[in-house]
Amino acid sequence: MKAGIICIGDELLMGRTLNSNMNYIAKNLNSLGIDLFKEMTVKDNKQEIFDSIDVVKKDVQILFILGGLGVTTDDMTKLCVSEYFNKSLYRSEKGLERVYNYAKQKGIPLNEPMKNFSLIANDSILINNYTGVAAGFILEEKGLDVILLPGPPNELIPMFEKDVLPFLNKKLNLDLNTVTFRTFGLRELDVFLKLKDLIDKYENTVSITTYCALLEVAIVIRYDSSVNSSVVNEVVFEIFNRFKENIYADTDVSLQQQLVDLLTVRNLKMSSAESLSGGNISDSIVSISGASNVFIEGLVTYSNESKISRLNVREETIKNYGAVSKETAYEMVNGLKDNGSDIAIATTGIAGPTGGSIQKPVGLCYISIFYKGEIEVHKHIFEGSSRDEVRELVRKTALFYCIKKLK
Repeated sequence: MKAGIICIGDELLMGRTLNSNMNYIAKNLNSLGIDLFKEMTVKDNKQEIFDSIDVVKKDVQILFILGGLGVTTDDMTKLCVSEYFNKSLYRSEKGLERVYNYAKQKGIPLNEPMKNFSLIANDSILINNYTGVAAGFILEEKGLDVILLPGPPNELIPMFEKDVLPFLNKKLNLDLNTVTFRTFGLRELDVFLKLKDLIDKYENTVSITTYCALLEVAIVIRYDSSVNSSVVNEVVFEIFNRFKENIYADTDVSLQQQLVDLLTVRNLKMSSAESLSGGNISDSIVSISGASNVFIEGLVTYSNESKISRLNVREETIKNYGAVSKETAYEMVNGLKDNGSDIAIATTGIAGPTGGSIQKPVGLCYISIFYKGEIEVHKHIFEGSSRDEVRELVRKTALFYCIKKLK
């Protein structure tokens, strides 16, 4: 079976964006025994898209079309593909639900153009977007499967792993198995370099790929059921040993899902007190079904006065060391230990872009954890591209510390 890829986007042809999607798709197709026969990159232009489909589709049975699934005037992939194959577009109910939830989570006003992220073609199969909002779809034409995916890799990769891969397995009548390790605190390049010898050694029997999202890297191991179990066990064991300090789950779940699962299994209760993260930790925890059984409370103690009145942080501690200090973080989490919590977490820091100094730069954060009668305080200086990214790094790191304590 042969496949083709059409990448759409002016930014790719201008060299502003590295086309890592083509490499990712090619590696995964190879592991499935699918030959990548042709690849083209074209501008966000209707005629160029039409011409590229004409050229590529005649030689392949699977056609990937990547990028241009947004709602701006230059994002015309869905319109062009639907017109080319004589299909109409409609707002998918499930895709629209994702847009609503995403807008609510991010605090983004929901308008009519934004709802168009949920558009898919009639008679197509929805590809869910797990990290963004632009829905993809699979169009099954006679002798040709057309698969539309968004351009951002952090959206494309989970969509491929969770929706496209099962479709291809079924199409090819393959019996593929998957093992996923979720890691935190590593760069994808560092993970790849530590895996390269294994990727090369087992390239003919086991596929090892990665995808990342802000300090998280998923390591995905795929193999056919015909592969000897001793080979699979050897690969899984070796990868686990190399990354065991950073692995937080051996299934494809989020940090907050893993934390709630661990608290539930161990029948433990948790609380949080947040300053710079502003409720992000508690919000992500309560987004998980079943959190009400394990989560007692989440306090946002943003001001000095609230730290003093709600958590019994001593006024002299803040005066002598500052609100952003190891000492204040210690007393913040200490103020939660008597509310019935088995484990508690607190954060204080400087999210920026203002408020930093030479002694206490933007990104400085203290994360304190109470567990089994002991308190630890961890210091970090996060380098986020924005205030929100710093806060997100704090949230993820705090959840990871909790998971490490409970594993």
